[in-house]
Amino acid sequence: MFYKEWFEQREEQIWKDFFTYLSIPSISADKEYKGDVLRAAAFVEQRLNNLGMNVSRLEDLDTPILFAERAIDPSYSTVLIYGHYDVQPVDPIELWDSDPFKPETRDGKIYARGAEDNKGQNFYAMLAVEAFYAKHKDPKVNIKIIIEGAEEIGSPGFEKVAKKYADKLKADSIWIVDMGIESYNIPVLSLGVRGITGLEVTVSNSEFDLHSGSYGGAVYNPIQALCEMMAAAFDEKGHIAIDGFYDTIHPLTDEEKSSLYLATDQKTYEKETGATCFRKEEGYSLQESICIRPTFEINGIYGGYQKEGGKTIIPKEATAKITCRLVAGQDPEDIAKKVEAHLRKVAPSGIVVSISLEGGGESAWARPSDYSARVFVQILKEITGKQVKFCYSGGSIPLTAVLGKAAGGECIFLGTALPEDRIHAPNENFSKKQFIDGYHMIAKGLEVFAQNKNLW
Repeated sequence: MFYKEWFEQREEQIWKDFFTYLSIPSISADKEYKGDVLRAAAFVEQRLNNLGMNVSRLEDLDTPILFAERAIDPSYSTVLIYGHYDVQPVDPIELWDSDPFKPETRDGKIYARGAEDNKGQNFYAMLAVEAFYAKHKDPKVNIKIIIEGAEEIGSPGFEKVAKKYADKLKADSIWIVDMGIESYNIPVLSLGVRGITGLEVTVSNSEFDLHSGSYGGAVYNPIQALCEMMAAAFDEKGHIAIDGFYDTIHPLTDEEKSSLYLATDQKTYEKETGATCFRKEEGYSLQESICIRPTFEINGIYGGYQKEGGKTIIPKEATAKITCRLVAGQDPEDIAKKVEAHLRKVAPSGIVVSISLEGGGESAWARPSDYSARVFVQILKEITGKQVKFCYSGGSIPLTAVLGKAAGGECIFLGTALPEDRIHAPNENFSKKQFIDGYHMIAKGLEVFAQNKNLW
């Protein structure tokens, strides 16, 4: 009741302040908005200072990493809350129904770039901390907050900062407040994201393009060679046929798998994607293949003549861009090296193979049995009134693995986002209900962690 009354007493000012935050075009991908990114950082910094926390900027980066902490007692649990204040570009602007940086409320939803991703979510998290401190003059939990401004461009420099300030970041539970619940009817709590590693492979067989009439049927076409190499990455059962690819995976137990939401069927994916053909590993469902299994994906393949009309050549080279999504236990560098070794092994004799490794990041996976997971599955159940299942996201947020490793605690992925919020797209929106539910979720979490000492 306290948190509800606290919010309602300040509601008019809360929405006003939130709209001010949303009106700052903090687009990290475009250097023209550098000043606005810094304005957003200053806004967040002021909000954190108002909480009575010790606030600092970690390193002198173009997009400041803001860190706040209030250490009460080392014997209490320590919570670290993460968010980001930068936003995606707004293009195509003509598809917006209103100015993306002049927030509007329509039918209970707030429309603006960043309304959900991630200004809405980190703003309600800061409000929850503010309300928690208002209620507890002697709070029995240590709270740390880190809000950065380059998540939408891959958080350059964050890994170095996390390693340098690992002692400051130490926490028992890391709350990544940048996720969603899928549906109010069938809510799910995310336990993690897959890792990723990338490669680019180029194969060549001549110094220049060759006449296909003069040499066709004799000279090995690099495009054919590359396609054969790509096809050799899989066996007939859909398994990735790369030596050692699965060896280090930490598999989920049958009990852990039973707690996951894996009910999505092919018709759902057909509706979501417009795709008419699907593939998966034998022995796994489509959703398992998306969220708890690793992948080998060809993101682009090209070579030879690309323009209108024909050109009868054997191209001198062909290139493919590859990414592998990774699960718990797989190291990005190790997997990249195994993929490279496989491609060189299956390349036709005499074909020249050049491979560049693009880097990536580890997965960040929690377990259903983790304390943080058990706490928030109950909180989400209270908020939605529905039975809650767990899930793993098929996507990747390399920063979370870096942060989790530096902090050393359990990671849990929180938020009240819904698929219809249209993040990264025109008309991004976040309903007031989702905002308020998120605020209560964080406040309830702090209450639970404050009531329990020495949990770890």
